[in-house]
Amino acid sequence: MNIGERLASLEGGTSTLKWAAGFVSSALLGAMALLLGGMGWLVVQSFELQSSVDALGTRMDALPAEINANLLELNRTLADSITAARSSEQPSVIVIDRDSRVSPAPSPETTPPE
Repeated sequence: MNIGERLASLEGGTSTLKWAAGFVSSALLGAMALLLGGMGWLVVQSFELQSSVDALGTRMDALPAEINANLLELNRTLADSITAARSSEQPSVIVIDRDSRVSPAPSPETTPPE
């Protein structure tokens, strides 16, 4: 084997090596881009989760005041009902006359088929 043949095979090997290095580096760059994109998405999701937890915290802080207001309103309603019940001597009774109600329509008689 002479020096020219050896040099040609060496040049062919280096071109294959250059192609493989380019392919591997582009695959690594693509993987890094996907990784960075995924991390960015996770950061955005964590910020959204944090804002929803903060909003839930403010709703939870307002809950005792709302419960207190509901209990006060219930207490006031019950006190008014008790006062009204004690002040009236007899409860009013509603009488419904059975004859004044509309009776259901009579069902038509059916004859058996022949």
